[in-house]
Amino acid sequence: MTDYIFILGRDYELSMLELIAYMEKNQLKFYIKSFSEQAAVISVDEAFDPKSAMASFGGVVKIGVMTKTLENVYEGTENKISYAISFYGKNNKVFIEEQAKKAFKKQKLKAFYKKPKRENALMPTEVLNKSLLDEGVEILSYNNLLAKTVAVFDPLEHERRDEEMPCKDYLKTISIRLAKILINLSQAKRLLLDPFCGNGVILQEALLQGINVIGVDIDAKSAESANKNLEYVENKYGTKAEYTVLQGDSKQLTKFVTGPDGMATEPYLGPYLKSLPSFEEANKTMRELEGLYFKTLAEAKQVVGGKIAMIVPRFQTRQRKDVVMNFDKMIKKLEFKAWQPMKQLPMPVMYSHGRVLREIWVLENALINPFDS
Repeated sequence: MTDYIFILGRDYELSMLELIAYMEKNQLKFYIKSFSEQAAVISVDEAFDPKSAMASFGGVVKIGVMTKTLENVYEGTENKISYAISFYGKNNKVFIEEQAKKAFKKQKLKAFYKKPKRENALMPTEVLNKSLLDEGVEILSYNNLLAKTVAVFDPLEHERRDEEMPCKDYLKTISIRLAKILINLSQAKRLLLDPFCGNGVILQEALLQGINVIGVDIDAKSAESANKNLEYVENKYGTKAEYTVLQGDSKQLTKFVTGPDGMATEPYLGPYLKSLPSFEEANKTMRELEGLYFKTLAEAKQVVGGKIAMIVPRFQTRQRKDVVMNFDKMIKKLEFKAWQPMKQLPMPVMYSHGRVLREIWVLENALINPFDS
């Protein structure tokens, strides 16, 4: 087992759930030593590949392999390097900076310290420059625990994918970051279903992870756009996984979908809101959405062989009173259970984006819950 420090994204509870789902999906032995709003310390078996994992994570910012000494954090051959230290939690900064200087001096290295431009920055500019990790070194210090950064999130790659996609509709597009999180939460390995695929962002990210996908959208233009985007991904990145996109009704999945071992989706969340609705308006919309969600889940229960990761809206109103879906009652009626691997992690997890708040649920067929015993 190797100890790692995982620097978490802004929605740390969601990041932790994604980490657990990823480890379980890949059948990795792991033990969570501690976690906070900033980071998690986790022991993982030797099969874990940080760089491969980072490519699929949406809620993890950095991964560092822990070390007790700084004397061997640089393993290259150059004698002139740059290095950075990022601090998270409570640290003895002066002591750690001095330890780094002594360690590099002992290695007879000319090491130039590049301080982060922001204190406690989750993604310092220096670290996002890949050359620092390739040619120099970054040290993580989390509550005085030390690690060498071995993988970092690359937002520039996400931006490039967003910009280069041939078909865009930002009113129907989920972020790449959230798409990756949902895919990991679904734990799909072989075939992923998105019954509200829109322009296909979830589908494209699954393809890039080598997962076959099937997308469904009731809107013909959206289905056509998703097909074009997936064709672009296939040509641009040389993906080998197979994809199918169909125009169809998510309330009738059993008619044309078979075999998915996971489902990840952001369903229709109601009409676009330019301002906060009244309580009456929001309540009317929510009650209409409940019918769509219930029928879709009833169909998904018959065709999806694994977990279902999906987004449920929560409306804020001008009266400052939230309108929520009766989702808990709905899943109990359909004999689903909310996946909750740790008592410390809530279900659902709240995700704030725009005027519509999002609840993120992970469902599995009703089985014995380990917390019931």
